[in-house]
Amino acid sequence: MATKAQLKYWELLKERMKGNTRGFQKGNKVNLGRIKTEETRKKMSLARLGKRTKPHSEETKIKMSLAQKGRKGRPQSEEVKKKISLGLLGHKTSQETRDKIGVANKDEKHGMWEGEKAVYSSKHCWILRNYGNPTHCEDCGLIGKKGKRSWNIDWSNVDHKYRRKIEDYVGRCRSCHMKYDYKNNLRNKYVKIK
Repeated sequence: MATKAQLKYWELLKERMKGNTRGFQKGNKVNLGRIKTEETRKKMSLARLGKRTKPHSEETKIKMSLAQKGRKGRPQSEEVKKKISLGLLGHKTSQETRDKIGVANKDEKHGMWEGEKAVYSSKHCWILRNYGNPTHCEDCGLIGKKGKRSWNIDWSNVDHKYRRKIEDYVGRCRSCHMKYDYKNNLRNKYVKIK
């Protein structure tokens, strides 16, 4: 049984094919902008599996290789590399310039920025960098201090959606943090709470 979308699509095809006796012609835009389902993509992938494509010629391989080397696709000679190296020898970037570069590449402006797609540890690093260590535990009131290895109060994510908002984080000591996560089924049950 065809769905409404399929019937609509077939009607559209019939409409476009009126007067065309040869069927599809090169350049036909009937599928332009059509989004394929995941199932269709898998079928297409399986259909292409094992079929060989035309191999690149040696000339094409050389062009592709050159395009990847150096700036603007041209390899630099050893002489040019030495000149650049000697020109930069002893050069020190000023602190002011380094600070400007740091600001220019901070957070969203950085080329490797992943936003909300970032992993768990990246978001915790971001919250620490922007808001510092929490001062006290929200549950038991323990005041934060430096322990043997690290700060004794963690940033605990309230709903475990890990968004980059300070409202989603609360300061908790390790003990309260584990208890909170265990009580709300947010952590593996390897910790026994009395």
